[in-house]
Amino acid sequence: KNRATVSVSDETKILDSAGLHGKELMRLGYTLSHVVHAYGAICQAITQVASDTKAPVTALEFHNLNRCLDIAIAGAVTQFEAFRIADTKAREVEQLGSLAHELRNALSRATVASEMINKGIVGASGSTAQVLKHSLNEMHVLLERSLAEIKLRANTEVHNEEFLIIEMINLLLVTAEV
Repeated sequence: KNRATVSVSDETKILDSAGLHGKELMRLGYTLSHVVHAYGAICQAITQVASDTKAPVTALEFHNLNRCLDIAIAGAVTQFEAFRIADTKAREVEQLGSLAHELRNALSRATVASEMINKGIVGASGSTAQVLKHSLNEMHVLLERSLAEIKLRANTEVHNEEFLIIEMINLLLVTAEV
């Protein structure tokens, strides 16, 4: 086997190993830029050691080194991004589940309170009516906050818009009540 070539088997091993490395760097909180620059640092370190020790490096060997590093970068970046996307999706599902749970609890309280009032078990102006009112308000706040977050994520363009300051204050008050 010619030591100056990179086989398909070697490429697969490099991709797998670098993929695990990229995934681990994502888990540890590194950025994509860190992933790429780490491999550039490896190339610089290898060429520096070769230069310091006056070890001859042929053009083919340097080409193969760069090929291996390119394969490693591709594997690391691919897995880094795949892990980042999966992590983002998992967090979004968790947030959605939390929202649904909070809405379900508020809806359950509102439903029970409404049934008790409608059946005449309790008065329409008592503490059960306050539970109903509070539950409906909680659902309103949860939905408004969620819709605002969706708008912020979906529309990153800045639009100048005129508004009444009292509307802004009312929104702040609703948010502060939660």
